Amino acid sequence: MEGRMDVTTLGSVRVAEASVDVSDDEDDVAPALRFVSPGDVVDLSDVSMRSLEYIGTQGEKVTVVSGVGHLTNLESFCLRSNFVREVSELSSLVNLTSLELYENRVNTLEGVDKLVKLTNLDVSYNRLRVIESRILLPLVNLTRLHMAQNKLSKIEGLDSLVNLEVLDLGMNRIRKIEGLDS
Repeated sequence: MEGRMDVTTLGSVRVAEASVDVSDDEDDVAPALRFVSPGDVVDLSDVSMRSLEYIGTQGEKVTVVSGVGHLTNLESFCLRSNFVREVSELSSLVNLTSLELYENRVNTLEGVDKLVKLTNLDVSYNRLRVIESRILLPLVNLTRLHMAQNKLSKIEGLDSLVNLEVLDLGMNRIRKIEGLDS
């Protein structure tokens, strides 16, 4: 199934706890799963993913993100240099603190407003045109927002980002930035 991100063949996986439960038998515990090289294929279909905290893949030609909705404890998701257009599937990943979608084909941030624990959001080098306030208003924990090299002509809701330390809007079509008074 080329073009789909399959959580059973990830490029990089880090697990929070010291071990991964790979069976229903509590006595049968696999060694710690810390990192998988991009060329490796790892079957995680039977692995309990309660402890999964990071998923990362880069340049794998992923076009569709699906099957990650149950990874509600995931804290960091890095999906760089792929062909992803839509991210609404990520809306159930409510514990995400970092979302990196740098260099994809994302044209809407639908669902990102549900990720209220985000502190880092990088959607640089995508196809975003307008960011409506309803997307940014709930993201009060953001400290870093990277949206460079899109086609943005308008961004609303920046005034709600009271913890923002880094804002990168370079190389867009924005003529006036409002809401940075605070």
